Amino acid sequence: MIQRILGISTDIVFTPRISHLLKRFPPNGSGFQRLTTKFMHQHELDELKTLIDQRRDPTTYIAGIWATKECVWKALASFVDPKLMPPAVNVYTRLCYKAKDPRGAPLLVFDANFPISSPLHSLFYKEVICRRQIKVLLSISHDKDYLVAFMTILENVN
Repeated sequence: MIQRILGISTDIVFTPRISHLLKRFPPNGSGFQRLTTKFMHQHELDELKTLIDQRRDPTTYIAGIWATKECVWKALASFVDPKLMPPAVNVYTRLCYKAKDPRGAPLLVFDANFPISSPLHSLFYKEVICRRQIKVLLSISHDKDYLVAFMTILENVN
């Protein structure tokens, strides 16, 4: 099967910036919820709650979500007609979410409920996500103060 590259993107996050936000908006406060719901899908919010309930530091997780969402926005914007493109908040919170494959590698999942949760953008979902049968390659790496994400969006060419 031949695949064509539709979009490529990268994003880097300075993780101390996330740590600073967590100090300003502690996980048990309403500001934290307002902040995270601006860029996280419900699946990611559920995973974040689990991390917090287990008293694990969510800094790297949050940085990974942010970098992934920035990557998907940039990659989509490189080939999608701006008139068809949903607002960033819809892409971040409804279109897709970061998950892990069985080996623990990051992957991007498109939410099949997007046309229902964002009916004004159902044509985008149908034409860009479904009809093109796109595949997303996502790589995330982090070391000390930085987290970097790379994304490639491919489509099958028959």
